[in-house]
Amino acid sequence: MPAEVIKTPLHPKRAEVMLRELRGVSTGMEELSIALITLGPGYKFPFEKHPIATEIWLAHQGAGEVASMKDGDLIKEPVRAGDVVRVDPTTIHRLGAEDNSGLVVTAFSFPAWRKEGNQEVTLNESMYAPRKEQHCVLPVHAVHDAGEPIIVDQNGFQWKLGIKRIRRSGVITMNAREERLYYIVVTGNGRVMFDLTFESEVSPGNLIMPEVGQRVEFTTNSGLILAQLSLKEE
Repeated sequence: MPAEVIKTPLHPKRAEVMLRELRGVSTGMEELSIALITLGPGYKFPFEKHPIATEIWLAHQGAGEVASMKDGDLIKEPVRAGDVVRVDPTTIHRLGAEDNSGLVVTAFSFPAWRKEGNQEVTLNESMYAPRKEQHCVLPVHAVHDAGEPIIVDQNGFQWKLGIKRIRRSGVITMNAREERLYYIVVTGNGRVMFDLTFESEVSPGNLIMPEVGQRVEFTTNSGLILAQLSLKEE
């Protein structure tokens, strides 16, 4: 897979989903889904849940809320740009934008969104009506308070989501050969260079997909906050 920078623009004017499937190193299977979700002002997805998938949302711009069911009660938490939300399997949940603001998030799902028959599960499909169950969304937290990485182990694979900060000086990292590393720009603007040959500007919502074993250099004048996603076989 050649190095690539996906630059789907952030336009919080309507509901749309840009879905990508990410693969592990030694398997051709699509082990993880990533989507850039744009919600127009006041738009709310129907309530849904995924029986086996863990989801992580990174908010890039705008404002909204995540709602979940716990003990038959509807629990709502605000979501702002720079927030991280984890949704565990079987959680009944809904993502929505405020009436006077759109909301743009990157969503990860491990394993990939799938239903019986290997059909994709779209995020705006209402699969389950809300009902009384003992599940809720974990607390929303800001990226600067993210602390330890989020780690999910499932089906012989492990994926890890952590926050990487790049200040005014350039940073060089080596993509490990035993795992896939992906980067998503949460906030800030800058440039990325692969093996000193291919260079591209990057901005919030961009997905950076290096080759395995490739050197990646990020530079910025104003600071970058990146989500670093690691996917590897255990």
